Parts: sequence; structure tokens; C-alpha cells
Amino acid sequence: MLVQPGAGRYPLVVQEHVDQTTYSGPLQPGEAEPGKRARRASDPEIGAWRAFLRAGSTSTLALEAALADTGVSHSEYDVLVHVATGPRDGLRPTELAERVLITKSGLTRLLDRLVERGYIERRACASDRRGQLIVLTNDGRRAFRRAAPNVVRAIGAIFGEHFSEREVTAFRVACERIAAAAEAMTT
Repeated sequence: MLVQPGAGRYPLVVQEHVDQTTYSGPLQPGEAEPGKRARRASDPEIGAWRAFLRAGSTSTLALEAALADTGVSHSEYDVLVHVATGPRDGLRPTELAERVLITKSGLTRLLDRLVERGYIERRACASDRRGQLIVLTNDGRRAFRRAAPNVVRAIGAIFGEHFSEREVTAFRVACERIAAAAEAMTT
């Protein structure tokens, strides 16, 4: 905005329109074109979002209940399953952070707890002296094997008893599309 002297006692205010001066690539999902507002979610979309969030939180509670007698929490199981099914020589903490469902700071604290419990250990990375690898110990593998059947049964009860194979596949595809759209908004 520029202020220029006017003919009278009051300054004349001139507003200049400034176009975007840098090119940041194509628009991301949920991003509006310059000068336009982002599209609001429709009532059915808001309803689907609420159902999606409720399904996620209640499914997490169901998995916590299924794990209750195993001595392994849902977040601990999440780490154990990724380490157990990851590369044989272990996973870098950054790779693990990309795969699990908790924050990086939460993961650091959780890894410390799992080390204290004797379920994982941190080893030096042979190809990068500064790097670490997260590896399951024998106790960690036993804890994972003790907990896995409960998780698989809970997933079967949630999906297998209520959905056809075709519906499960469609749901997976929809969730992958939701995840991709959300990831595109955060990168």
C-alpha cells in the first residue's frame, strides 16, 4: 500500500495488487488458487471424516484391550512389529519414525523404555559411524510373538466379521488415498 499526497487535506491511499513472485509448483490438495478460497468440506465429507476419526480411535481402543494381557502396549507393539518385519540388521530411528504412529519425541522416549525392558537394543551402524540401528532382542522377539496373535484376532474381529473381502480392499484403497492427500498437505 502506498500513501501519496492528495489534492485535499487527506492522503490518497493507493492499493497495488501484487502477484505471487515465486513459483512453488502445482497446487497441493486443499490449497486454493491465488485469489480464491479453498473449497469447504460438504456435510457428507464432514460426516465421513468424523466416522473415520471415530473408527480410528475405537479401533485403537480395541487393540489396546486385545493387548492388555500381553504386557505390550499398542505403541510398543507398533514399534516391535516394524522392527521385527524390517531389515535383518535393524532399522534406523528415522526410518522407524516414518513407519510408526507416534511423534518423533514420543518415539525416542518409547525406544528408551523398550531398551530398559530389554526388548530392543541400539547398535552402531556399520556403514555410518554416527548412525544407530534399532534391533530386536530375544526378549523383544518373544514379546512380539506373544502379542501378535491377539492383534491378528482383533483385526479379524473388526474387519473379517463385518466386511466382505471386496469391502476391505475398497476401504484400504480409500484410506491410502486419504493418507496420500493428507501427506501432500504436510510436505
